[in-house]
Amino acid sequence: MAGGNGGTIRVKDLSDPLAPERKFIPDDSVGAVKHFAISNDGRLIITNVGETKIQLWSIESKPSGTPPEKIGTPIEVAFEIPAPEYQLVFSSDDRWLFASDKGAGSVMYRVGDEGLVEIGAIPAEKGSIAWQTLSPTGKWAVTRSKVDKSLWLWDLALDDPSSKPIELPGHRDFNFDWAGISLSQDDTHLVTGDWSARSLVWKLDAIDDADQLKPIHELDGNLSSVYATAISPDNRFVACSGHEHLTI
Repeated sequence: MAGGNGGTIRVKDLSDPLAPERKFIPDDSVGAVKHFAISNDGRLIITNVGETKIQLWSIESKPSGTPPEKIGTPIEVAFEIPAPEYQLVFSSDDRWLFASDKGAGSVMYRVGDEGLVEIGAIPAEKGSIAWQTLSPTGKWAVTRSKVDKSLWLWDLALDDPSSKPIELPGHRDFNFDWAGISLSQDDTHLVTGDWSARSLVWKLDAIDDADQLKPIHELDGNLSSVYATAISPDNRFVACSGHEHLTI
């Protein structure tokens, strides 16, 4: 899938190399197509429509060469889409869509057969979502604030995840160009790192009704800013990297 300044989106079915591309223009006045995403099951796409709207499309069971079908109507978002840090992100189970601008916060939508339903806005003081912080099974989302440097955990199993965010205290500064947040493959652990060389490990499978979650461990040995973190598939090892070295 590709989009560009001409406003045309091209979708190619890689399972049929000889099939023609499916080309379409989302709207007569769309201008450049700067942001889009494909759902994890390959059935849906989301694109910007003009400067302030997004549109959901179906590409399932369509003959080669025919344009995708609109699902619902274009949705107005709270910030201008051409912002350089704007993102459209599906959760791993495709139940949720996040439209995000790191400077203005995020908007959470439920993805349904009739289109998108806005569930709630995540204000800038509670962060903006990045693809690295959506959990593998679709259970959790983690946001980081550009305003007060706080971290927030969102339970995507709830009907309205925006109704009960959980704060993750303990960090002081973040570099937004690097992804220092990782969730384990079974969604039971989280590791976070920041620019102040601090790395924390969190246990997520024993969360109660508290508004805050406390870390279970702090990694020693970081000498500089944490650029990246990772958790092994069996949850035995946690790794974080910075300027000088890798800590495991």
